Parts: sequence; C-alpha cells; structure tokens
Amino acid sequence: MAKKAPRLTQRLQRHGIPIVASLCALLVIGSQIHSRLAPSLNERLADIAVEHKSPLELKLALSQRDTEGIIDIEHNGNEAVHISLPSEWVRAEVRNVALEAVLAEPPMLSFTRWTIPAGAGVRFLIQGMPDGFMLHHESDATLELKTTFVDLDADTVQTDVRLVKDGAIRVW
Repeated sequence: MAKKAPRLTQRLQRHGIPIVASLCALLVIGSQIHSRLAPSLNERLADIAVEHKSPLELKLALSQRDTEGIIDIEHNGNEAVHISLPSEWVRAEVRNVALEAVLAEPPMLSFTRWTIPAGAGVRFLIQGMPDGFMLHHESDATLELKTTFVDLDADTVQTDVRLVKDGAIRVW
C-alpha cells in the first residue's frame, strides 16, 4: 500500500492539473455562452402567445422610435387565431375585417387574449418599449413566422423567417 500512494500522487499531479484547467476553461466558456443566450435579470421582455389549430403563416412587423412602438400582426389562416398580448398595448387599427370582428377577452394576469379572424390584420401601439420579445407557441400545428423590425432611431430594417413547431423563441 505504501508504494501505491506515491504513484497515485504522481498520476494526480500529471493528469489532475490538466483536467482541472480544462474544467475551468469549460466553465468560463459556458458562462459566456449562457450570458449571450439568456436574457439578463434587468432585461424587460414582452411575451406574445399564439394559438391556432392548422398550419399558419404569421407576420409580425415592429417599428420603434425612442420608447414607443407599433406592432402590426396579420395571418393567412383559414380560421381565427388567438394571440395574447400585454394588456397595456392599445389596439389602433384593424384591416380586412370589421372592427367588431376582432374580439378582446377581459385582461387576465396582465395579458389580453385577442381573437383575430382569418385574413385580418391588427395594429397595436406600444408605450414603453420592452428590451425584447418572446413568442410562445404551444400549438401542435406548425407556424411560419415572418418578422420585420424597423428601428427608426438607427435607420435599420431587419427581416427574418422561421419555422416554429412548439415552445418559446426570442423574436427581437
């Protein structure tokens, strides 16, 4: 037994130091990746939830200037789509259907669930722009999400197309 202890010590010295260094490097790299992907604790994200039964193409167009924004939402579905948005967002305009056809349920937990008929478009005004947006999609049917972000302060436009099956994704 006494002879095995020096060998074990030598092995730990030879292999242990590189293993510990590798683990430290992995921890540093992992924390950097996590900080890029996960929102910070101070970041304010707005949640948007979409409910539908058949495959759907949803268009979200966001324009921002300073702390105000406008979001246009439209879809090409053959059925009504339910979209839950922050209750403080104000409906400003309805396209392709009568104003009364876009229904809002009473706010619950700071969200309003809107029913948007087939082919309709709705515009909402946003006071106090959030730092980002998360889209929650729990429907079984696929969602083709087309986004446009217009930053009027920076004079930039970003477009994106994503296929969403389920879960939550960061949109902007």
